Amino acid sequence: GKIDLVVAHGQTIWHDGRERLSWQLLDPWPIAHRLGVPVCCDLRQADLISAGQGAPITPLADWIVYRAPGRSRLIVNLGGVCNVTWLPPADPPDDAIHRVQAVDVGPCNLLIDGVVRRFFPDRTFDRDGQLARQGNASRIDPSALRRATDLIDRTIQGHRTLGREQFGDAWLDEVVAATGDLSGHDALALAVQIVASVIAKAMARYPADEVVLCGGGARNPVLVERIFGRASNTVRIILSDDLGVPCEAREAMEMAVLGALAQDGVPLTLPQVTGRDQSPLAGAWIAAAVRGQTTL
Repeated sequence: GKIDLVVAHGQTIWHDGRERLSWQLLDPWPIAHRLGVPVCCDLRQADLISAGQGAPITPLADWIVYRAPGRSRLIVNLGGVCNVTWLPPADPPDDAIHRVQAVDVGPCNLLIDGVVRRFFPDRTFDRDGQLARQGNASRIDPSALRRATDLIDRTIQGHRTLGREQFGDAWLDEVVAATGDLSGHDALALAVQIVASVIAKAMARYPADEVVLCGGGARNPVLVERIFGRASNTVRIILSDDLGVPCEAREAMEMAVLGALAQDGVPLTLPQVTGRDQSPLAGAWIAAAVRGQTTL
């Protein structure tokens, strides 16, 4: 089919919302040249210059993709960082969107993959949770879990948005030291427990009728099992797949939604989420060369 536009976010290499700084690696011109369509990029800058933190950027798209009549949902994105979006029931009154909440809650794959690389140098991630499943939870000292989660709480304090800037190599060194003298498999099992604990706190903070897991971490069955184990019996947990959105495609699909909104002149971020004080238009548009003519 015909492509009308492309929205390309790029790879974030640095984000500090408190300093209003965010850099994404992307050259949109080859895309425009090759496909001959307008390209929308630089999605965060308008929010940043309007006193926002530029993130989380997907809650409006979460509302469009995942909202449900008669029930609230908590969208849990298990990416490098775990972020959550709480969606109220999509029922009248029409101002329900103004009650949407979202926040980064802690490390996910940044921690799990980091532990994998420390203890298993020939691996970059734990495919299907095979390594973590070999760990023995009974050998994990509860105080080690408490020390590690306390370290996360101190790290995220005062931050609305999180990333490698907070959870880099030095931070990972502290977590590994806090785990004590564990084998690689047990340390990885502990890392999964830590992430599940972070998500359990988020579920308690934002109670919802349904919890929807998405992101690459949703393909780690051990992590998913631990999340189920920490959840209340009254909450229903499903995968994004169950709603027709492949877990690993959630952010790409939502960027497409944001690009369509930007084309219509709709602000892409929610003030109650990012802290912005205006209603800025968002997205830089790159001209496309079509049949020798330049169009916007």
